[in-house]
Amino acid sequence: IINRHDFLSVGHQGRLEARLSDYLDRHYKLAGQTIFLASDAGPGYEPAKLLSLVPQGAHGEYFLDRYHCLQKIEHTLGHHNELAMRAIKAVRHHDQAELTIILDTYESQNLTEKQADELMRLRKYLQRNWRYILSPQMRGFKDIHLIGSVESSHRAFTYRMKKQGKSWTEQGAKAMI
Repeated sequence: IINRHDFLSVGHQGRLEARLSDYLDRHYKLAGQTIFLASDAGPGYEPAKLLSLVPQGAHGEYFLDRYHCLQKIEHTLGHHNELAMRAIKAVRHHDQAELTIILDTYESQNLTEKQADELMRLRKYLQRNWRYILSPQMRGFKDIHLIGSVESSHRAFTYRMKKQGKSWTEQGAKAMI
């Protein structure tokens, strides 16, 4: 990556967003451009929050991180469950009707209370983010094949910060960053 610029903060989210907006305005002419954004839609990385960072005059396209989405399906339905494989195929083809049938079939099985809760959370997650599952090609961006950074490039940093049992004061976290 050439001229990479990271924006990291453990403090006030508004200040981080202001720094990012200021940097983009000073260094790039983004009016009329499409900016591609992706995340797992977890806390702090919701589509609306990330799309709000897109500068005025630019167009933002948000994508749900496919890896984490499919991982949630496997975790909820079971890694070696045929229904999980069918659900993943339905997500890849953006077939909501088929996915609903698969999840209803799973729900009709004798689920524990924990499994039923996980399924309800998965349904809400998929419903909330369904429009962001469409691939770039399905949205008409024929020349875009992959978006985002490779998560493994962030592993050294995240393992240091998030290993089990780790906790940080704000000052200590800033020092690690």
